[in-house]
Amino acid sequence: MYPSTIDNQEISVTLALLDNELQQILHYCKKYSWKFKMINSNNIQLFVPSNSLHLLFYLGREIFSRSCA
Repeated sequence: MYPSTIDNQEISVTLALLDNELQQILHYCKKYSWKFKMINSNNIQLFVPSNSLHLLFYLGREIFSRSCA
């Protein structure tokens, strides 16, 4: 999904992830209908609604805590 414009209700976040983490984030993007743009094979730019930013932090904590275990 390529966003055409960013409005005031979205926050742009760029993440560098390993393959498994990237797959999990893509799953959540689809689940929550977040727009995203693949920059390259390990970098993704997310366009998260500003009222869902807390969910991004929660998902990040969940994903990274699993990868460190």
